[in-house]
Amino acid sequence: MSTMFSKYQFVLLFLVLMASQVVAQRKLIIAKPASPAKYTFYEGEEIRFKLKGERYWNKAFIQGLGDDYIRLHYTTIALSEIEMIDIRSRSHSYLHMVAAIGVYGGVGFIGIDQFNRSIVKGESGFDEKTMLIGGALLSTGALIYLLKRKKVKIGRKFRLRVAEY
Repeated sequence: MSTMFSKYQFVLLFLVLMASQVVAQRKLIIAKPASPAKYTFYEGEEIRFKLKGERYWNKAFIQGLGDDYIRLHYTTIALSEIEMIDIRSRSHSYLHMVAAIGVYGGVGFIGIDQFNRSIVKGESGFDEKTMLIGGALLSTGALIYLLKRKKVKIGRKFRLRVAEY
């Protein structure tokens, strides 16, 4: 019986000691005030951003995150200096999937109907209804792609902060 008790004590001691060695990882959060994170960047990931007063975009890997700064490969940048962040790599959402289905579905719908009309039925030409439906799918998907957010302007609407988890 004392052997079982010592195993439990050992496991408990091991867990307590390991808990003190766990370090929280920091992440860069882009969110609206008083709302959950919209986009996140972690240490080691690539970020594309534009600084205030500059015309060009910078691209670098995040090497470290402080309370109010980002440490990149050769420099440290304060969060308050960042004007915009490119989020194209983060925007794989439901809307992105719907846009892809619209574009590929529209082209596929027209192609399948044309194949069906020419090979199976032996007819030539295009069907107006098929072109209308396929064109609507394709143009809706393309419109969603064009209107999708590509960058976030930091300021009044979106805030930039560093958090641990």
